[in-house]
Parts: sequence; C-alpha cells; structure tokens
Amino acid sequence: MSLPHSLCLFVRLSKPMDFEAVDEVPVDLIVLLLSPPADQKHGLNLLSCIARRLRDDVIADAVRSAATSEEAYILLTRD
Repeated sequence: MSLPHSLCLFVRLSKPMDFEAVDEVPVDLIVLLLSPPADQKHGLNLLSCIARRLRDDVIADAVRSAATSEEAYILLTRD
C-alpha cells in the first residue's frame, strides 16, 4: 500500500528537546513529511518551502505563539 499523495505533519513541542544538532540549538518545531515514491520531487519541494519559512525568525516565532493549528497552518503556507 502506498500513499496517494504527500502527507505533512507539523508538531510544536511545549518544551524544546536536544536534537544533537550541529548548532546545538534545542528543537521545538518538527515537520514529518511522507510522500509516495512517484511524487518525491513534490515532497522535497514542499519540505524545502517549509524549511525556508521556518528559517525566518519572525515567522518561526509567530508559529511558536500561534493560538490555533489553523493559524500555524496559515503562517506556514501563505505566500
């Protein structure tokens, strides 16, 4: 069984966790992306877009303080 389309899960942790990253910054925003083998290019483009959005400190901070999941979704997906 395969996925018919990409599936993205975004998680905002209440307490940052150590991820042993090179920059040693704890992680509090997590993105899980699952995509069908035939659609990997689209999945990578989607993940790249989300990563670019979260590199913007203003957007990342707004996502961290979003009151609802809908608000976080809008922040991550708007142009």
